[in-house]
Formats: sequence, structure tokens, C-alpha cells
Amino acid sequence: MPRPHTTMRKIRDVLRLRLGDQLSLRQVSLSLAIPHTTVADYVRRARAAGLISWPLPEELADDDALEARLFRSSASAPRVRPEPDYEVMKEELPKKGMTLMLLWVEHKELHPNGYEYSQFCQLYRDWRKNSTSRCARTTKLARRCSLTFRDCVSPSTTSVISR
Repeated sequence: MPRPHTTMRKIRDVLRLRLGDQLSLRQVSLSLAIPHTTVADYVRRARAAGLISWPLPEELADDDALEARLFRSSASAPRVRPEPDYEVMKEELPKKGMTLMLLWVEHKELHPNGYEYSQFCQLYRDWRKNSTSRCARTTKLARRCSLTFRDCVSPSTTSVISR
């Protein structure tokens, strides 16, 4: 569950109590009624931003400046993962002994930063569901017998009855 938004005033209090008054993370969390993990996160962000003492520099007197310094976007560029070749997967899966796990292992060897197994399977299922090049599977028996739509097999005699 995501944390509720903390006001910049409370974040300043965290930094003042931790950096200025040298209170422990748990003491700060008890005094401000916020989780100690949240306190640790704010202190870690402050240290990463070069803020190691209290009072804060004059240029950070504005809340917007402090927020920009503490919460720089860590997602500067989205990760690009190579897409699996779904057509090749479609051709390979019907082969004896071939599984999605084996295809994923091959994909991971070629692309170490590729999708993990669960996402790989989900992407394939989504592609297969949305694929326009679908055809009904025919069984070996149906191919041998070349049954048409109008023919049907009598279950008791297993003979073909034409209508």
C-alpha cells in the first residue's frame, strides 16, 4: 500500500530532528507520527542530495526547491526491453518437448536485460489472444479423415454419417 503524501513541513521536521538534533530514526518517527521507514527514506534522500547538516542551505528555504532536490526523478529514461519474437515462439511451441520456459531461457541468454519469466508468458498470452493469424487446431484424426462440416461421426459406431 502506498504511503500517504507527507507535507514538506513534516519533511523539514524530519531533517531538523535527525540532522540537527541527532535523534534516532525511531525517535523521529514517534515524535512526528510517521513510519520509521519513511524517516529513513527522507534521510537517505537528503544525504544523496548532499544535505548532511542542519540548518539547510539558504537556497533550499523554498519548499519547491527542497522538493526538487530530494525527489529528483529517478526514472529519467524508461527501460527498453527487447520484445520476444512471437511468430518464432508460435512455430516452436508445438514441437515435442518445447515449453515457454525453454523459450524464455533462450531469450534471456540472448537478451540478459529481457523480461522475466512471468512477464514473458503474459506478453505471449496477450499476443496470442490479440493475434489475427489464428487458426483452429486440427487433430491428426481430423486431418486423416478430412471431415467436412456437414459430416458427423456416430459415437456408437465411429463411422461417418453424411447428412
